Amino acid sequence: STGGSMAQAPAPSAQPELDADDAVIAAPIPGIVLRYVVEVGQHVSAGDAVVLLEAMKMENSLPSPIDGTVKALPATQGETVAKDAVLAIISP
Repeated sequence: STGGSMAQAPAPSAQPELDADDAVIAAPIPGIVLRYVVEVGQHVSAGDAVVLLEAMKMENSLPSPIDGTVKALPATQGETVAKDAVLAIISP
């Protein structure tokens, strides 16, 4: 039997709190955070680049999914991140 429960490691306490309406930008693939294009507290529009992720020798610009304010940028420049790692949180 393949039980329905997915074992999840507890999130580190450094992860910011998520509100229900917050939008998360997650790594679509494992990669290296090249740099953030925005700062916490900055207003962004949907489609604005937020973070550059290098994967397989290609730069991927990850845009904000919504208009809002940058709430948190949990990764650091140069950090290697796993797929689905939270790279940014945008509050509407």
